[in-house]
Order: sequence, then C-alpha cells, then structure tokens
Amino acid sequence: MNALKENEIETTVNGLIQYYIEEHGELDVVTIWELVCDEIQGGQDYDDYSSEIGIIFDKIIKKYKI
Repeated sequence: MNALKENEIETTVNGLIQYYIEEHGELDVVTIWELVCDEIQGGQDYDDYSSEIGIIFDKIIKKYKI
C-alpha cells in the first residue's frame, strides 16, 4: 500500500512541476514547492522538506534541473 501512495505522490508532484513549467516557462523551485504543498498538504508545512512529500519532490525536481 505504501508503494501505491508513493506513486500517487510522485505522479501528482510530477504533474504540478510540468504544469508550472508549461504555464511559466521556467523552473522556480521555491514556487513549485509551495504549489505542491498547497495541492497535496492543503497549504501546510512549507518548511518541512524532510517529509515524505519533500523527499519525493527533491528526487523529482533534480531530474528537471539543468
């Protein structure tokens, strides 16, 4: 069950990153992190990068950085 939850988070985070890049044409990591927190956590824990969501976000955002 945890793998399913992690896959759902990865899919959501990846989609939000792609959406932001398409809309704004840039990779603003701080703004994207806030968007992810708003969508997944209801706007809470902007500073909690060590959470499960933060770890997944960090792993995915590294793939986008040039």
